[in-house]
Amino acid sequence: MERVRGKRIHCERDFGVLDEPTHIGFIDVRQQSDRQAALLARQLGTDIAVDLMGFTANSRPNIFAFRAAPLQVNYLGFPGTMGAPTIDYIIADKVVIPPGEEQFYDEQVVTLPGCYQVNDDRGRPIAQRPGRAEAGLPSHGFVFCNFNQSYKLTPGVFASWMRILSRVEGSVLWLLEGSELVTGEFILVDGGAHLGGSPTKAR
Repeated sequence: MERVRGKRIHCERDFGVLDEPTHIGFIDVRQQSDRQAALLARQLGTDIAVDLMGFTANSRPNIFAFRAAPLQVNYLGFPGTMGAPTIDYIIADKVVIPPGEEQFYDEQVVTLPGCYQVNDDRGRPIAQRPGRAEAGLPSHGFVFCNFNQSYKLTPGVFASWMRILSRVEGSVLWLLEGSELVTGEFILVDGGAHLGGSPTKAR
């Protein structure tokens, strides 16, 4: 298979229901070496291996270096290039990888229509975009936002954000509320806030 670096494929086709796989289930390979895990994937007849982690914590990119499958794809967890000849494609959209940015990726870019992130398998309509007041945001000022899970937010990163907010007049930081509260609300932190301060809640 020939991979073309710096090119983009636009995927608009609905592939429907694929053939039933020969193996369904979860196999724990934590105790196996990267080479052993890759060999097992090949023995199971894996056609496409998808790396959901990229260069993030506890990732195992060497499994893909040993070629776990004929086609190997970078998707979801690390939307940057892996810079590795063993990763053939990266799945994205026009926001994650804007047109013209393909040249910075070793993978061939596959662009999905709309959003590349699969969040809903029930086909529910996307809600209307709320206005600032409806979302609990101030009427003016730049809004920084990060809706990652709270366990990813370290004190050092948060302190850096506070320094940024203090330098951008009228700006706010919009965060998803911590899972320990289990409310699904958002946290709004204004530019005058400091570590240990009381943020404003906004849905």
